[in-house]
Amino acid sequence: KNLLVVHLESVSWQTVLAFPEAFPHLHALMGEARTYRRHYASATSTMMVLAAMLHGNDMEMDAATGLAPPSSNSPSLFSLLQDAGYSTDMLCASPHPQRPILKSFAQSLPPIWKTNDYTALLERFDAQTGNAGDIQPFAIQVWSQIPHIEASLSITPYADSLDDLVAGGCAVADTLLGAMLEILRCKGILDNTA
Repeated sequence: KNLLVVHLESVSWQTVLAFPEAFPHLHALMGEARTYRRHYASATSTMMVLAAMLHGNDMEMDAATGLAPPSSNSPSLFSLLQDAGYSTDMLCASPHPQRPILKSFAQSLPPIWKTNDYTALLERFDAQTGNAGDIQPFAIQVWSQIPHIEASLSITPYADSLDDLVAGGCAVADTLLGAMLEILRCKGILDNTA
């Protein structure tokens, strides 16, 4: 199976419930997918979340002597999948693509391709996902930083309130999610993608 991991930065279950109209694609996906609604996270930062998800352990950040680099940088999910024959990629929708991100994980991750051009992001996603019948499976992580308040500030002139600002950022991220799912659906590979 192919693997698609979508990280919606700063979107909590509370946010999904507070702005249901901003998440039509996420709600549709949750209706046809296995959804875990009762879990507890001990992570206090994006770096800790990504370390736990990508490395499957809690020692990458917990044992670090400072806030920046992980302690051991053991092989990540994506490096293991690449060794198993997967085509891997990490894409990031970022309001500030010129800023370095995740440089401390660089030893075990594919290069992170980042942009604030969402059409370019979808074109890259389309190119990286192949077609039905392709022999090589893919594993792609898409990190959408759009709902993060720093990213949402770019749409401040169009918002009437803080709630409108947060909902707007979430709606943009959800629209990208819907577009990626539609790309997979049109290629006939959505059913073969976890």
